Amino acid sequence: MEKIWHSTFFNADILAGLLLLCLGGLMLCFPPRNRRAFYGYHSYLARRNADTWRSANRFAALFSVKLALFLLLLGLGAGYVFDAQSYWFYLLTAGTVIIAVMLLRGETEWYLSRQFDEEGNRRKEPLSAKAYRESLHHTAAHADSGKQAPPSGD
Repeated sequence: MEKIWHSTFFNADILAGLLLLCLGGLMLCFPPRNRRAFYGYHSYLARRNADTWRSANRFAALFSVKLALFLLLLGLGAGYVFDAQSYWFYLLTAGTVIIAVMLLRGETEWYLSRQFDEEGNRRKEPLSAKAYRESLHHTAAHADSGKQAPPSGD
């Protein structure tokens, strides 16, 4: 057991890859039925309605499987390249897991905001990256215009 524990093949990328593969597979095979489910992709955008919930969980499950395969390959590669568990080994393996989790969250939210409008209705045509950025600027400008003007000195 000690030999396995200190092996370079026992790393964060492989463990997180296996976990994401299992969770993504679970969500693909048994999608969460409602927004109060114990498992699934839970966020404000995902929980707006049943359509956003299904769409978010399907996208997150597929993206989890893709990330899992990438992490497994990276973990196996790190196991072959490094002779021992060193500082750089930990930085590479744990750092990529953190980045992968942040990427999963960001990509799923990006997908939802392009596919659905502010009320949670599916768009007829998904927003392009440029149109999405413009809508963010328009929303921010609209929110700023709603502020009350400072009282005049009269």
